[in-house]
Amino acid sequence: MYEGNLYKNDPETGVKSFVKCPPAYKGKVTVQNGTEEISFNAFGDSPNVTAVTLPNTVKKIWSGAFQNNSAMTSIVIPGSVTEIASNAFWKCSKLASVSIGKNVQRIGSYAFADGKSLKSIEIPDSVTEIEWYLFENCSALSSVRLPKGMTSVSDHFFAGCKSLASVTIPSSVTEIGSNAFLDCTSLKSIKIPNGVTEIESKVFVNCKALQSVTIPASVTQTYWYMFENCPALKDIYFTGTKAQWQSITNSEIDEDGYIAFLGVPASVNVHYNANPSTIKVYVNPSDVTAQAGEDVTFSVNATGHRAYLSMALQKGGRCSMEYMGNPQIFLHYSHRQRVVGRNEGVL
Repeated sequence: MYEGNLYKNDPETGVKSFVKCPPAYKGKVTVQNGTEEISFNAFGDSPNVTAVTLPNTVKKIWSGAFQNNSAMTSIVIPGSVTEIASNAFWKCSKLASVSIGKNVQRIGSYAFADGKSLKSIEIPDSVTEIEWYLFENCSALSSVRLPKGMTSVSDHFFAGCKSLASVTIPSSVTEIGSNAFLDCTSLKSIKIPNGVTEIESKVFVNCKALQSVTIPASVTQTYWYMFENCPALKDIYFTGTKAQWQSITNSEIDEDGYIAFLGVPASVNVHYNANPSTIKVYVNPSDVTAQAGEDVTFSVNATGHRAYLSMALQKGGRCSMEYMGNPQIFLHYSHRQRVVGRNEGVL
Protein backbone atom coordinates (compact mmCIF):
# COMPACT_ATOMS: atom_id res chain seq x y z
CA MET A 1 0.00 0.00 0.00
CA TYR A 2 1.35 3.43 -0.97
CA GLU A 3 0.29 6.57 0.87
CA GLY A 4 1.35 9.40 -1.39
CA ASN A 5 3.14 12.31 0.19
CA LEU A 6 3.33 14.54 -2.87
CA TYR A 7 0.83 17.13 -1.68
CA LYS A 8 0.55 20.88 -1.90
CA ASN A 9 -1.28 23.40 0.24
CA ASP A 10 -2.39 26.52 -1.60
CA PRO A 11 -0.83 29.46 0.31
CA GLU A 12 -3.89 31.67 -0.23
CA THR A 13 -6.83 29.30 0.16
CA GLY A 14 -5.22 26.58 2.24
CA VAL A 15 -6.69 23.93 -0.09
CA LYS A 16 -4.73 20.69 0.06
CA SER A 17 -4.18 18.95 -3.29
CA PHE A 18 -2.73 15.62 -4.33
CA VAL A 19 -0.25 16.85 -6.93
CA LYS A 20 1.57 13.92 -8.51
CA CYS A 21 2.01 10.17 -8.21
CA PRO A 22 5.52 8.97 -9.15
CA PRO A 23 5.32 7.70 -12.76
CA ALA A 24 7.15 4.47 -11.98
CA TYR A 25 4.95 3.52 -9.04
CA LYS A 26 3.07 0.20 -9.25
CA GLY A 27 0.21 -0.82 -7.00
CA LYS A 28 -2.44 0.86 -4.84
CA VAL A 29 -2.61 4.46 -3.67
CA THR A 30 -4.50 5.85 -0.69
CA VAL A 31 -4.92 9.62 -0.81
CA GLN A 32 -4.55 11.28 2.58
CA ASN A 33 -7.61 12.41 4.50
CA GLY A 34 -8.08 16.18 4.30
CA THR A 35 -7.15 16.34 0.61
CA GLU A 36 -9.67 18.51 -1.26
CA GLU A 37 -8.49 18.29 -4.88
CA ILE A 38 -6.89 15.76 -7.20
CA SER A 39 -4.71 17.92 -9.42
CA PHE A 40 -4.32 18.02 -13.18
CA ASN A 41 -2.64 14.84 -14.45
CA ALA A 42 -2.06 13.64 -10.88
CA PHE A 43 -2.14 9.99 -11.98
CA GLY A 44 -1.90 10.66 -15.71
CA ASP A 45 1.64 9.41 -16.14
CA SER A 46 1.27 6.52 -13.71
CA PRO A 47 -0.13 3.75 -15.92
CA ASN A 48 0.57 0.99 -13.40
CA VAL A 49 -1.43 2.35 -10.48
CA THR A 50 -3.97 -0.44 -9.93
CA ALA A 51 -6.32 1.29 -7.47
CA VAL A 52 -6.86 4.68 -5.86
CA THR A 53 -8.81 5.29 -2.67
CA LEU A 54 -10.15 8.83 -2.33
CA PRO A 55 -11.11 10.25 1.08
CA ASN A 56 -14.48 11.83 1.77
CA THR A 57 -12.85 15.27 1.78
CA VAL A 58 -12.09 15.52 -1.96
CA LYS A 59 -14.26 18.14 -3.66
CA LYS A 60 -12.85 18.33 -7.18
CA ILE A 61 -11.16 15.95 -9.60
CA TRP A 62 -9.25 18.13 -12.03
CA SER A 63 -8.82 17.69 -15.79
CA GLY A 64 -6.90 14.60 -16.85
CA ALA A 65 -6.38 13.49 -13.25
CA PHE A 66 -6.45 9.77 -14.16
CA GLN A 67 -6.11 9.89 -17.95
CA ASN A 68 -4.34 7.06 -19.75
CA ASN A 69 -4.26 4.79 -16.71
CA SER A 70 -4.18 1.23 -18.05
CA ALA A 71 -4.35 -0.78 -14.81
CA MET A 72 -7.12 0.65 -12.64
CA THR A 73 -10.35 -1.40 -12.88
CA SER A 74 -12.65 0.53 -10.53
CA ILE A 75 -13.03 3.86 -8.75
CA VAL A 76 -15.35 5.13 -6.03
CA ILE A 77 -15.93 8.88 -6.25
CA PRO A 78 -16.95 9.94 -2.73
CA GLY A 79 -19.99 11.98 -1.85
CA SER A 80 -17.83 15.02 -1.07
CA VAL A 81 -16.95 15.52 -4.77
CA THR A 82 -18.93 18.23 -6.60
CA GLU A 83 -17.05 18.38 -9.92
CA ILE A 84 -15.38 15.91 -12.27
CA ALA A 85 -13.46 17.96 -14.82
CA SER A 86 -12.82 17.19 -18.49
CA ASN A 87 -10.70 14.18 -19.45
CA ALA A 88 -10.63 13.06 -15.81
CA PHE A 89 -10.79 9.34 -16.70
CA TRP A 90 -10.09 9.58 -20.44
CA LYS A 91 -8.56 6.44 -21.94
CA CYS A 92 -8.69 4.46 -18.69
CA SER A 93 -8.77 1.29 -20.75
CA LYS A 94 -9.49 -1.22 -17.96
CA LEU A 95 -11.84 0.90 -15.88
CA ALA A 96 -15.00 -1.23 -15.69
CA SER A 97 -16.74 0.11 -12.59
CA VAL A 98 -17.36 3.74 -11.58
CA SER A 99 -19.40 4.77 -8.55
CA ILE A 100 -20.26 8.48 -8.59
CA GLY A 101 -21.14 10.22 -5.33
CA LYS A 102 -24.53 11.89 -4.99
CA ASN A 103 -23.24 15.46 -4.71
CA VAL A 104 -21.50 15.76 -8.07
CA GLN A 105 -22.99 18.72 -9.96
CA ARG A 106 -20.83 18.98 -13.07
CA ILE A 107 -19.04 16.50 -15.33
CA GLY A 108 -16.70 17.87 -18.00
CA SER A 109 -16.14 16.78 -21.59
CA TYR A 110 -14.41 13.46 -22.38
CA ALA A 111 -14.54 12.57 -18.67
CA PHE A 112 -15.00 8.84 -19.40
CA ALA A 113 -14.32 8.78 -23.16
CA ASP A 114 -12.39 5.85 -24.67
CA GLY A 115 -13.04 3.74 -21.60
CA LYS A 116 -13.15 0.45 -23.48
CA SER A 117 -14.03 -1.67 -20.43
CA LEU A 118 -16.76 0.49 -18.89
CA LYS A 119 -19.98 -1.55 -18.98
CA SER A 120 -22.48 0.36 -16.85
CA ILE A 121 -22.72 3.64 -14.97
CA GLU A 122 -25.28 5.60 -12.97
CA ILE A 123 -25.08 9.38 -12.94
CA PRO A 124 -26.86 10.81 -9.86
CA ASP A 125 -29.64 13.36 -10.11
CA SER A 126 -27.42 15.97 -8.45
CA VAL A 127 -25.62 16.37 -11.80
CA THR A 128 -27.14 19.22 -13.83
CA GLU A 129 -24.31 20.03 -16.24
CA ILE A 130 -22.67 17.45 -18.51
CA GLU A 131 -20.42 18.47 -21.38
CA TRP A 132 -19.84 16.83 -24.76
CA TYR A 133 -18.09 13.54 -25.76
CA LEU A 134 -18.78 12.10 -22.30
CA PHE A 135 -18.86 8.40 -23.28
CA GLU A 136 -17.38 8.52 -26.78
CA ASN A 137 -15.94 5.14 -27.80
CA CYS A 138 -16.97 3.37 -24.60
CA SER A 139 -17.58 0.32 -26.75
CA ALA A 140 -18.62 -2.04 -23.90
CA LEU A 141 -21.11 0.38 -22.33
CA SER A 142 -24.54 -1.26 -22.29
CA SER A 143 -26.33 0.33 -19.33
CA VAL A 144 -26.55 4.04 -18.43
CA ARG A 145 -28.70 5.87 -15.94
CA LEU A 146 -28.87 9.59 -16.80
CA PRO A 147 -29.75 12.32 -14.25
CA LYS A 148 -33.24 13.76 -14.20
CA GLY A 149 -32.09 17.37 -14.36
CA MET A 150 -29.75 17.27 -17.36
CA THR A 151 -30.82 19.54 -20.23
CA SER A 152 -28.75 18.35 -23.19
CA VAL A 153 -27.50 15.11 -24.68
CA SER A 154 -24.56 16.98 -26.14
CA ASP A 155 -22.33 16.39 -29.17
CA HIS A 156 -20.86 12.87 -29.50
CA PHE A 157 -22.28 12.01 -26.06
CA PHE A 158 -22.65 8.27 -26.81
CA ALA A 159 -20.75 8.14 -30.13
CA GLY A 160 -19.12 4.75 -30.63
CA CYS A 161 -21.00 3.05 -27.77
CA LYS A 162 -21.45 -0.11 -29.81
CA SER A 163 -23.01 -2.18 -27.00
CA LEU A 164 -25.69 0.35 -26.03
CA ALA A 165 -29.03 -1.24 -26.95
CA SER A 166 -31.33 1.21 -25.17
CA VAL A 167 -31.24 4.39 -23.12
CA THR A 168 -33.87 6.50 -21.41
CA ILE A 169 -33.49 10.22 -22.08
CA PRO A 170 -34.76 12.30 -19.12
CA SER A 171 -37.76 14.56 -19.67
CA SER A 172 -35.65 17.58 -18.67
CA VAL A 173 -33.61 17.37 -21.89
CA THR A 174 -34.32 20.07 -24.50
CA GLU A 175 -31.54 19.45 -27.04
CA ILE A 176 -29.88 16.48 -28.76
CA GLY A 177 -26.41 17.42 -30.02
CA SER A 178 -24.76 16.44 -33.29
CA ASN A 179 -23.49 12.85 -33.60
CA ALA A 180 -24.87 12.13 -30.13
CA PHE A 181 -25.53 8.46 -31.00
CA LEU A 182 -23.10 8.06 -33.91
CA ASP A 183 -22.08 4.41 -34.43
CA CYS A 184 -24.33 3.05 -31.67
CA THR A 185 -24.68 -0.13 -33.69
CA SER A 186 -26.76 -2.05 -31.10
CA LEU A 187 -29.35 0.67 -30.47
CA LYS A 188 -32.76 -0.68 -31.52
CA SER A 189 -35.25 1.98 -30.50
CA ILE A 190 -35.29 5.32 -28.77
CA LYS A 191 -37.86 7.79 -27.51
CA ILE A 192 -36.98 11.48 -27.59
CA PRO A 193 -38.93 13.09 -24.75
CA ASN A 194 -41.48 15.82 -25.07
CA GLY A 195 -39.74 19.11 -24.41
CA VAL A 196 -36.83 18.58 -26.79
CA THR A 197 -36.87 21.48 -29.26
CA GLU A 198 -33.73 20.90 -31.31
CA ILE A 199 -32.08 17.82 -32.84
CA GLU A 200 -28.78 18.59 -34.48
CA SER A 201 -27.11 16.92 -37.47
CA LYS A 202 -26.11 13.26 -37.86
CA VAL A 203 -27.48 12.25 -34.47
CA PHE A 204 -28.12 8.59 -35.39
CA VAL A 205 -25.63 8.03 -38.23
CA ASN A 206 -24.56 4.37 -38.57
CA CYS A 207 -27.06 3.11 -35.99
CA LYS A 208 -27.45 -0.05 -38.04
CA ALA A 209 -29.85 -1.86 -35.69
CA LEU A 210 -32.16 1.11 -35.11
CA GLN A 211 -35.74 0.16 -35.98
CA SER A 212 -37.97 2.83 -34.47
CA VAL A 213 -37.71 6.37 -33.15
CA THR A 214 -40.28 8.53 -31.36
CA ILE A 215 -39.97 12.28 -31.94
CA PRO A 216 -42.19 14.78 -30.09
CA ALA A 217 -44.06 17.70 -31.65
CA SER A 218 -42.05 20.01 -29.39
CA VAL A 219 -39.14 19.68 -31.84
CA THR A 220 -38.96 22.82 -33.98
CA GLN A 221 -35.53 22.41 -35.53
CA THR A 222 -33.70 19.45 -37.08
CA TYR A 223 -30.52 19.29 -39.12
CA TRP A 224 -29.02 17.24 -41.93
CA TYR A 225 -28.63 13.46 -42.16
CA MET A 226 -30.20 12.57 -38.84
CA PHE A 227 -30.64 8.90 -39.81
CA GLU A 228 -27.94 8.37 -42.44
CA ASN A 229 -26.97 4.69 -42.85
CA CYS A 230 -29.67 3.29 -40.57
CA PRO A 231 -30.69 0.34 -42.80
CA ALA A 232 -33.03 -1.29 -40.23
CA LEU A 233 -35.10 1.84 -39.58
CA LYS A 234 -38.76 1.12 -40.31
CA ASP A 235 -40.84 3.51 -38.24
CA ILE A 236 -40.64 7.12 -37.09
CA TYR A 237 -43.38 8.07 -34.63
CA PHE A 238 -44.00 11.82 -34.69
CA THR A 239 -46.48 13.16 -32.16
CA GLY A 240 -47.35 16.20 -34.26
CA THR A 241 -49.08 16.69 -37.61
CA LYS A 242 -47.77 15.96 -41.08
CA ALA A 243 -47.50 19.68 -41.74
CA GLN A 244 -45.38 20.12 -38.60
CA TRP A 245 -43.14 17.27 -39.65
CA GLN A 246 -42.61 18.70 -43.08
CA SER A 247 -41.78 22.11 -41.65
CA ILE A 248 -38.96 20.76 -39.50
CA THR A 249 -37.53 18.18 -41.92
CA ASN A 250 -37.88 19.68 -45.39
CA SER A 251 -38.85 16.13 -46.30
CA GLU A 252 -38.45 16.28 -50.09
CA ILE A 253 -37.56 13.03 -51.84
CA ASP A 254 -34.43 13.10 -54.04
CA GLU A 255 -33.82 11.24 -57.32
CA ASP A 256 -32.54 8.16 -55.46
CA GLY A 257 -35.74 7.80 -53.43
CA TYR A 258 -34.30 9.24 -50.23
CA ILE A 259 -35.59 11.89 -47.90
CA ALA A 260 -32.29 13.67 -48.37
CA PHE A 261 -32.61 15.94 -45.38
CA LEU A 262 -32.96 12.98 -43.01
CA GLY A 263 -30.72 10.57 -44.90
CA VAL A 264 -33.33 7.79 -44.95
CA PRO A 265 -35.23 5.96 -47.73
CA ALA A 266 -38.69 7.28 -48.46
CA SER A 267 -39.96 3.78 -47.60
CA VAL A 268 -39.52 4.50 -43.88
CA ASN A 269 -42.97 4.84 -42.29
CA VAL A 270 -43.60 8.20 -40.64
CA HIS A 271 -46.56 7.99 -38.28
CA TYR A 272 -48.16 11.38 -37.63
CA ASN A 273 -50.13 12.27 -34.52
CA ALA A 274 -48.52 9.20 -33.01
CA ASN A 275 -49.22 9.38 -29.34
CA PRO A 276 -46.92 6.58 -28.24
CA SER A 277 -48.76 4.83 -25.46
CA THR A 278 -47.12 2.75 -22.80
CA ILE A 279 -47.37 -1.01 -23.09
CA LYS A 280 -47.65 -2.80 -19.76
CA VAL A 281 -47.58 -6.52 -19.20
CA TYR A 282 -48.82 -7.60 -15.76
CA VAL A 283 -47.62 -10.94 -14.45
CA ASN A 284 -48.61 -11.87 -10.91
CA PRO A 285 -48.45 -8.83 -10.16
CA SER A 286 -45.17 -7.51 -11.60
CA ASP A 287 -45.13 -5.63 -14.87
CA VAL A 288 -42.90 -4.89 -17.82
CA THR A 289 -43.13 -1.50 -19.51
CA ALA A 290 -42.03 -0.49 -23.00
CA GLN A 291 -42.85 2.15 -25.57
CA ALA A 292 -44.86 1.79 -28.77
CA GLY A 293 -42.81 0.28 -31.55
CA GLU A 294 -40.77 -1.88 -29.18
CA ASP A 295 -41.13 -5.62 -28.70
CA VAL A 296 -42.39 -6.82 -25.32
CA THR A 297 -41.52 -10.33 -24.19
CA PHE A 298 -42.50 -11.97 -20.89
CA SER A 299 -42.88 -15.47 -19.54
CA VAL A 300 -45.11 -17.20 -16.98
CA ASN A 301 -43.26 -20.08 -15.40
CA ALA A 302 -45.85 -21.87 -13.25
CA THR A 303 -49.07 -23.73 -13.98
CA GLY A 304 -52.18 -21.81 -12.97
CA HIS A 305 -50.65 -18.34 -13.08
CA ARG A 306 -52.56 -15.70 -14.95
CA ALA A 307 -51.05 -13.10 -17.23
CA TYR A 308 -52.81 -9.87 -18.23
CA LEU A 309 -51.67 -7.89 -21.25
CA SER A 310 -52.93 -4.35 -21.78
CA MET A 311 -51.69 -2.73 -24.97
CA ALA A 312 -52.50 0.38 -26.97
CA LEU A 313 -52.51 -0.54 -30.64
CA GLN A 314 -49.69 0.78 -32.80
CA LYS A 315 -48.85 -0.19 -36.34
CA GLY A 316 -46.09 -2.77 -36.32
CA GLY A 317 -46.38 -3.47 -32.58
CA ARG A 318 -46.34 -7.11 -31.53
CA CYS A 319 -46.01 -9.24 -28.43
CA SER A 320 -44.34 -12.63 -28.16
CA MET A 321 -44.98 -14.98 -25.25
CA GLU A 322 -43.21 -18.10 -24.04
CA TYR A 323 -45.27 -20.64 -22.12
CA MET A 324 -44.14 -23.14 -19.49
CA GLY A 325 -46.87 -25.11 -17.80
CA ASN A 326 -50.43 -24.26 -18.74
CA PRO A 327 -51.10 -20.61 -17.78
CA GLN A 328 -54.41 -18.92 -18.40
CA ILE A 329 -53.93 -15.84 -20.59
CA PHE A 330 -56.16 -12.79 -21.04
CA LEU A 331 -55.33 -10.40 -23.87
CA HIS A 332 -57.07 -7.02 -24.04
CA TYR A 333 -56.27 -4.71 -26.97
CA SER A 334 -57.33 -1.11 -26.68
CA HIS A 335 -57.13 2.00 -28.83
CA ARG A 336 -57.66 5.45 -27.29
CA GLN A 337 -58.87 3.75 -24.11
CA ARG A 338 -61.56 1.78 -25.97
CA VAL A 339 -61.34 -2.01 -26.01
CA VAL A 340 -61.33 -3.13 -29.65
CA GLY A 341 -60.16 -6.74 -29.39
CA ARG A 342 -59.98 -9.57 -26.90
CA ASN A 343 -58.59 -13.05 -26.75
CA GLU A 344 -58.86 -15.05 -23.58
CA GLY A 345 -58.67 -18.66 -22.59
CA VAL A 346 -56.33 -21.44 -21.55
CA LEU A 347 -53.43 -21.96 -23.95
